[in-house]
Amino acid sequence: MSESIGMMEGAYFVGRAELLSWINNFLSLNYTKIEEFASGCAHCQVFDALFPGKVPLQKVNFGAKMDYEFIQNYKILQTAFDRCNIEKRIDVDKLVKAKYQDNLEFTQWVKCYFDRHYDGSEYDAVGRRNRAIEIYNAARGGRQRAKSASSDSQEPATVSKKKQISTTKENAASEKKQTSSMENKQGPIRSKVSGTAKNGEQKNGVHVEDTGVARAEVERLSQELEELRLTADILEKERDFYFNKLRDIEILCQQFEESHSDVAKAFQQVLYATEEDFINPEDLEVPSEEPIEFLSDAL
Repeated sequence: MSESIGMMEGAYFVGRAELLSWINNFLSLNYTKIEEFASGCAHCQVFDALFPGKVPLQKVNFGAKMDYEFIQNYKILQTAFDRCNIEKRIDVDKLVKAKYQDNLEFTQWVKCYFDRHYDGSEYDAVGRRNRAIEIYNAARGGRQRAKSASSDSQEPATVSKKKQISTTKENAASEKKQTSSMENKQGPIRSKVSGTAKNGEQKNGVHVEDTGVARAEVERLSQELEELRLTADILEKERDFYFNKLRDIEILCQQFEESHSDVAKAFQQVLYATEEDFINPEDLEVPSEEPIEFLSDAL
């Protein structure tokens, strides 16, 4: 099913709010952000509705939280595309990073494809999803039980090792009795040895405490690192968002360089200004003739 959906078609002008409303209504979800599409679960269900039986929903991880879990869901979706002869390659590496722009564009494409091909037949989104989750969890439980059984089969070797350890302990206990007998004959030596043992226990106690403090410090630093990573992701999304806006303005200026060169140059001065030669927009002399009417025509 060869079909091209170009970047300049109406599909790519569908806004965030409309996409969220569509997916929440059709699949009975509660998505609040475009980034939530990154798991691929919603996309798998959309194509399950379009091509019943082509998407093995029971293999989809609806509880996926990490990017490596998202990848498996997109593999399932790409396989379904190939089965249905949909000539669309999914850019998995970008989508699993949960970047706003990448997931927005892919979801816009999915909605456009859905609008063109959905026949309007009834689709039990909740029922299909719950059944798939039930089968997925049962299969995962079976794998865990099989793994546990495999571990139990190695138990005899473990028992043998325990017997060896037990024998070693018995030998050590025998040696300890002999040492105790000698200490009874040498009172001063016994006292000295007893004092040394107490010091050793104290040192061991301090060591355990230090280990606990170190573990707490590692957990605190890990939490801070995760917070910094999330902050960096948010800043990167905001940067991309405003960069795209500035790029659109730049393209408009290039289109009207000849017919409204003064206004276009004024905008370009602001766009290309650096910190050293920053220009306050209020200080620019923009011709008052035809004040920005051409922009409304362009938009």
